[in-house]
Amino acid sequence: MLMALFAACAKKGGGVAPYAGCGKVEGIHMTDHNGAHLGDPDTTDWVWHEEWCPEVEALFPVRPLQYAASAPDSLAIACYPNPARLGHAFIIGFYYGGVTYADFRLVDAGFNLLAAHDSVPGHAAYFGVNGLGISQPQVVRAYYRAVRADGTAFRGHGDVQIVP
Repeated sequence: MLMALFAACAKKGGGVAPYAGCGKVEGIHMTDHNGAHLGDPDTTDWVWHEEWCPEVEALFPVRPLQYAASAPDSLAIACYPNPARLGHAFIIGFYYGGVTYADFRLVDAGFNLLAAHDSVPGHAAYFGVNGLGISQPQVVRAYYRAVRADGTAFRGHGDVQIVP
């Protein structure tokens, strides 16, 4: 079952959404309610090795962290279900690799902050769609960083489609 959660999921969806942050909000990794992979693999979302622009860096509290260029194979991340329905919830789960805590930020296409969760222990963060203030279908971007006790950190992003 954990292997299903680790699986990267296919980029699906229409064109590129306008986005005021870094990169383009484009497509999603599709997963079911158990995190099982649906569709072709994609290599741009839900990974642990990316640089962030200053606008994204500013979303997170400043901490003395050393960002690693790559993550160990024992560290995986999944978002499920994706797409998520209005009125429901989705989970972003990170699976070990010695992680002590993780920080999450969700933004809309206008780069407006929808949610901020800091120092989340364990292996998952629960996001109620209603709690994000979303009432219309859209794609939101999740930025995340996972931190080990020694200050080594890994960061990335993923897109979550919100549907009726």
